[in-house]
Amino acid sequence: MQPAKRSGAFAAGACAAQVGGYRAFQPAASLRAIVDVCWVHESLHGGNAGHHRVLPDAGSALVLYCRRDGRGRTHDAEVYLHGPIATPRMFDVASQRELVGVTLHPEWLPWVIPAAAREHHDGIVPLRDLAPELAGRCLSMLERTRCAHDALIRLVEWTAARSSGATSSVPRRLQRALQLLRSRRGNVRVRALARAAAYSERQLRRATSDALGLTPKQLARQLRFLAVIEAADGVAHPSWADLAARFGYFDQAHLITESWQLGRASPTVIHAERRAQH
Repeated sequence: MQPAKRSGAFAAGACAAQVGGYRAFQPAASLRAIVDVCWVHESLHGGNAGHHRVLPDAGSALVLYCRRDGRGRTHDAEVYLHGPIATPRMFDVASQRELVGVTLHPEWLPWVIPAAAREHHDGIVPLRDLAPELAGRCLSMLERTRCAHDALIRLVEWTAARSSGATSSVPRRLQRALQLLRSRRGNVRVRALARAAAYSERQLRRATSDALGLTPKQLARQLRFLAVIEAADGVAHPSWADLAARFGYFDQAHLITESWQLGRASPTVIHAERRAQH
């Protein structure tokens, strides 16, 4: 795949993260309030990439599934909505299959497609089942692409066009609270979060539950755990005690307990699985 920096849809520079055939790119600054990450998954060396553990994540993604022939033409193409992941699962990455995705902050999903994130937890739904005409136009555009990079640019641009003018649709107080929670990678108390966004704690819980289907505490747990796992990706032998302290856990035992509850495996096992995909 070509470097993402060639498009104004992405932030300048190399990919922000890579695990096996998965590559993630930060969106351009103008899209970051709405788009969390842009990504591609391609099978490595034409082989079967096996299984990938998908961890809890509040984001909602629009994903192109397809295969490409030797000339780059798409076959068996379909666009899906991946709802927020509440339950960890092993995802089978089929040989020769290409996935191209744009993961949205879930509060913005209704302004891109007619769906609410809270209604699709753990769901993978064909976009045509939610909005047939919209799905047809999107798929027709993506089927004309000749590589994953081109498809990702087109999908990001389509998402940007769909969300144009939506920045006033989500209450500013809720935007402020969620932006702060994400910038701190979940390491902030709900009381402090509510105060910073001029909410009572009850109002904040109601607002986040209505928009995301998650409480602030549930979202914070996901964000913090993902931050630890992503920080460990670049290290062959991470110190879990150091990472626990860095990301605000009481101690290593607390991190391990959270790992079993959120990822259904120890952090060591999750790390080893991800390293094995490189």
